[in-house]
Amino acid sequence: MDTGTLIFIVIIVTVPWLAVMIYGSLSSKGVLKSYKSLSDKYGFETDLTKKSGFRKLPVVKGRYRNIPVEIGSFINQGGRKKSAATYIKAACTNPSGLEFVIVKKNRANEIKYGAKSFLINDAEFDGKFIVNTNNFEKMFSMLNFSIKYKLLQSLNVGFNGELTLEGNNLSYAENELIKNNINLLRIEILLHLLCEISDELKTN
Repeated sequence: MDTGTLIFIVIIVTVPWLAVMIYGSLSSKGVLKSYKSLSDKYGFETDLTKKSGFRKLPVVKGRYRNIPVEIGSFINQGGRKKSAATYIKAACTNPSGLEFVIVKKNRANEIKYGAKSFLINDAEFDGKFIVNTNNFEKMFSMLNFSIKYKLLQSLNVGFNGELTLEGNNLSYAENELIKNNINLLRIEILLHLLCEISDELKTN
């Protein structure tokens, strides 16, 4: 094999790998900046020990409105391929045993969730969200004006994940990292929303 051919092979093999590494590094910088912003603003503790390859998966933990919360990055193993994702968790008590899933209304979600959807008789909300629940009456009571308003706010800045309550596990997860200000704004709105739901569950 001549030198020219060898150099060509090295370039073909190396350039895509370098491109992926550079993109991942730049993406990680944006993510780390967002988590630092959350940590500074809310007084959360930051954990940078989690990694996937060269990508850091930061987590912040603390209390908001006196509720233990956690926001973090993870690799979603579901679906056809792995994807970097974000989750929010808020501690709650759920004495009524209410369960629900709230997702954006679109074709894929209508196929997955639409058969069990629950309408709350609010044209704007019902036109934009699918709600599945095990208790229509309690769900209707919990979805007060403030909670619906925050959900609609989050939709305006890209809500495209799943908001779920199962047992005492209240969480939101989406297949996107907090890489820019719009992502960060959405996560903050959803953090406030989860804590409001947690408060509402105490009396619902």
